[in-house]
Amino acid sequence: MTLGLELRGLDKSFEPENPVLRGIDLSIRRGEFVSLVGSSGCGKSTLLRIIAGLEQADGGRVAIDGREVTYLEPKARRIAMVFQSYALYPHMTVAANIATPLIMSRLHFLARLPLLGALAPGRRQVRSTIDRAVEEVADQLEIRPLLGRKPAQLSGGQRQRVALARAMVRQPSLFLMDEPLSNLDAKLRVHMRGELTDLHRRVGATFVYVTHDQVEAMTMSDRIALMERGAILQFGTPSELYSAPANLRVAQFIGTPSINCFPAEIDSAGTVSCLGRPVSGMVTSETRQRASLAVRPESIRLSARSEDVVFGATLRRIEHHGSEYILFAEPQGRDQLVRIRVSGAALEGQPLAEGQALTIAFSAADAHLFGSDDRRMDVSLFDAPVRLQSA
Repeated sequence: MTLGLELRGLDKSFEPENPVLRGIDLSIRRGEFVSLVGSSGCGKSTLLRIIAGLEQADGGRVAIDGREVTYLEPKARRIAMVFQSYALYPHMTVAANIATPLIMSRLHFLARLPLLGALAPGRRQVRSTIDRAVEEVADQLEIRPLLGRKPAQLSGGQRQRVALARAMVRQPSLFLMDEPLSNLDAKLRVHMRGELTDLHRRVGATFVYVTHDQVEAMTMSDRIALMERGAILQFGTPSELYSAPANLRVAQFIGTPSINCFPAEIDSAGTVSCLGRPVSGMVTSETRQRASLAVRPESIRLSARSEDVVFGATLRRIEHHGSEYILFAEPQGRDQLVRIRVSGAALEGQPLAEGQALTIAFSAADAHLFGSDDRRMDVSLFDAPVRLQSA
């Protein structure tokens, strides 16, 4: 397997007692689309800047396409970076903005001068190849009609395409993107997500994409690195992070609405109790410990089956989301709101009102159990397949 990017033991601190990155290890396959996701301040943008060479790590190494670049300047790393602010030159046309990286790398200082440059040998031929490269990338992104305009004459989506074209024209082996869609409105963000995904398929380069938006990460990525406090909590496919979160913090971050967490206890015999009700199971546990039973909103139902975990609750709020509803219910005896996602079709002929009594239920197969250290208690940790049921 050829790695497009390899990070080993990266550390970074701006203050001695406040580490920003703590021992980051990450292996990204060549041609893979990987998102770094996490809340503000988790270290994802700092990590991207270290990969780009804009920041120097305190320790560790960076390799791109098998070549160590830890101490190389950004221009020597064969990367392209797309920023949140687009960073376009306002006085230049779109064509000139796109051409700038090639002009800087292919023409020497004298050849770049407005008047004297025309006398430089070979300048015309180089400019001709640069112009062809600009036109080719403009055709790819369908912005050729915009080449004569300036950034102030463009919409947000058009400026983003120009920023992408400027990155693509260098034919880099690695694309680094720092929240490039955050300045766009919601509808345009959805459209640009699709365009970026298509672009990745066409170009075939390695993409590393920083975002705090889990929807962007889940819909675009081959794999996701979820970060918190300078460390990677879990690195896996979107499906793995959603269906098999490694710990409770991953489970709470991924998914909208967020996962429901019920307080639970595990005694030394392996018996689980949830919301004060004993739940039979065969969990390996040497000592009594607090735990959490987590269930996704779409896994909670308003009708119970014989094997379900069942609770009484009171409906507190209803949110209408078009084809589905998000219900907020309060379990009896708990100051906690449970989020329930149901389709509009499921509620046909079943009118609901705030303050109404509900029966909420979920299957043990849909629950995630996390121990006192917040780590997932996986199937491999059980003496036998777990079967939870209310007493």
